Amino acid sequence: MEECSDLIKKKYAPPDNCALLEAPKLNLEVSSAIRESVFRRDKKIVELQNQIGSTLSASGQVLSSLLKDADSEQNVAYIKMISKASKLLLDFHHKQSKSRRELISPDLKIEAQETLSNVQVDSWLFGEKLGERIKASKEVQEKI
Repeated sequence: MEECSDLIKKKYAPPDNCALLEAPKLNLEVSSAIRESVFRRDKKIVELQNQIGSTLSASGQVLSSLLKDADSEQNVAYIKMISKASKLLLDFHHKQSKSRRELISPDLKIEAQETLSNVQVDSWLFGEKLGERIKASKEVQEKI
């Protein structure tokens, strides 16, 4: 079964213009600071998120096909159903990113947790330019 799902995930990998359907990458600064068991658990969640991303990519292809003939009442009903299902999957994908952060945070120093808690998830789990934010936070802490 795993072989089959790998082929399907590869066939329906998110297109380049939908990179956020892929699981956010774990920032290097964070991966070097966490225990191996936490890293392995995160990797498993990443695999699930990427599977969700492939599912959304496949759904997007179906939606595109249906939209070509959106005049059909039947197609409009299918478009609405797939759209709602996709919204649920997108929400689940986003919640998985939040869960990953919550599961990783206890392994980080208190100061780092505060710096990372309000950062927007993008293609990186703790946001781009994490190193710069940590450096700036340390500078502020030293001045206080």
